[in-house]
Amino acid sequence: MIQLWRMLPAEKFPHLRSFAQRYVCRFGSTYRCEQSFSAMKVIKNKQHSRLTDDNLAAIMTLAVTGLNPDIDRLASEHM
Repeated sequence: MIQLWRMLPAEKFPHLRSFAQRYVCRFGSTYRCEQSFSAMKVIKNKQHSRLTDDNLAAIMTLAVTGLNPDIDRLASEHM
């Protein structure tokens, strides 16, 4: 699959190649993919059915990565 995207000329398809590289590299294994679906199932339930795409993407990023934001510092910067 990766070889297919490498065959596209970068000069003619820079955005498509960039998108493909990000998409292909998103999940290093099926484990990460399954982890993402499980996280979304928990996050997107009846109580959170009205989440915007941007909010869901942010929550999913936190759920499936090792990011640990300093909530207190971030909140104090916006007060």
